[in-house]
Amino acid sequence: MDPDNFLGSAIGRLLELHLDEFDEFKYHWIDGLLDMVVEFRETDIEVRAYLVWGGDGTMVGWMDPFQAFFSRNSEGKITQYQLQFGDDERPRQPYKLHRRYEPSGNHSWSYRFVWELGTDA
Repeated sequence: MDPDNFLGSAIGRLLELHLDEFDEFKYHWIDGLLDMVVEFRETDIEVRAYLVWGGDGTMVGWMDPFQAFFSRNSEGKITQYQLQFGDDERPRQPYKLHRRYEPSGNHSWSYRFVWELGTDA
């Protein structure tokens, strides 16, 4: 199994759990994360990628910038995460096989979800 595919699928599913709360995403699905960059630090993990969408009854795919942070305790268990995607200053882009830019965290995020150990959200 390709670790990038597994990680991208897991993060996509986690994001879908948060998006289920919004009517605007009712007929959308996450196809995956592309050009994923994963950086491991002592207690944190950062993921940057393009989030690829499908939906609205069409076969057209869309891309949004995506960034996630995961914090781990000394046992390696996740104690907090933050998922953010979309850019308020740039509209969603049609899916393209070739992109001119690497994924980055320099965006005015449209959506942000934060979870901490001991909370429901």
